Amino acid sequence: MKIYILLTNTNTLLARTIQKSTGFPFSHVSLALDSSLFYTYSFGRKSDLNPFQAGFVRENMYDPLFQNATCTIYELSVSEEKFSQIKHSIHHMKKNEKHYRYNFLGLFALLFQIPYKRANYMFCSQFVGQTLLEADISIDDIPPEFLRPSDFSAFAPLNEIFSGQLKDYPIFEKETCIA
Repeated sequence: MKIYILLTNTNTLLARTIQKSTGFPFSHVSLALDSSLFYTYSFGRKSDLNPFQAGFVRENMYDPLFQNATCTIYELSVSEEKFSQIKHSIHHMKKNEKHYRYNFLGLFALLFQIPYKRANYMFCSQFVGQTLLEADISIDDIPPEFLRPSDFSAFAPLNEIFSGQLKDYPIFEKETCIA
């Protein structure tokens, strides 16, 4: 079984700020359960108009924000057991979505390498790292609250399958749906 890690740069003000502070071309990371990216999750904005209204989200890759984004997509082979655990973790968050918030303070603490964990508060790379860790997949032994998008690009088991504008991703199918 495979999961997919997406690194994106949407060129929003927050994305440009993160990119400038890290020197890395991508400011956001997401986790997809299928190669068509129909089931893609992260922590991010819930509204295009308000970046502070943020938390756990199922991302719509057809939103113009993402369609115009530059990205790199990686695949990771996982056992059926690990895939089930990842799906279980995501299902739990979907079921309790209203309790999850974006970890703005943790994001700023990360800039200064200060550990800052708060129940049900995460930023994008923390979410992906925590979800993988719950399936016994550690990103180079870095605690989730210290993970940056660049750490995923350096993670050896990931296999890069695409780099470019998301709208040019060849497996993108508008009518994809899996049960």
